[in-house]
Amino acid sequence: DIKQATHIARMMVTEWGMSDNLGPQFFGTREELLFLGREVNKSNEMSEETARKIDAEVKRIIDESYQKALDLLTDNRDKLDLLTALLIERESLDGRDVDDILKLGRIRTPAERNAPETAPETPPAEPPPA
Repeated sequence: DIKQATHIARMMVTEWGMSDNLGPQFFGTREELLFLGREVNKSNEMSEETARKIDAEVKRIIDESYQKALDLLTDNRDKLDLLTALLIERESLDGRDVDDILKLGRIRTPAERNAPETAPETPPAEPPPA
């Protein structure tokens, strides 16, 4: 959900150093400082400007991730529609069914699933020079 996505994006920026704009830094919060046993009166060392940059970076990550998810769903709409129809028909699908639909656009028959997989042919090796 959006709450969890926002939390992860904020952790990426403030704790894991995964921000292109702010770099690999840790930005502790007042609550974390209290948990670590630091003084209650200690002021937050983060400036308003840094807090704004963090918020902007979190928003950028959320917006880019949302667009990427939307593009994936749009690009794979036919597969999603097929999954939906099959779920309505069967009520459940196993991992192999989903894998088949995503890779092949259909569910393989039991005969296809049980057939031994054939390795791609490789050309014969050249004999070593004499």
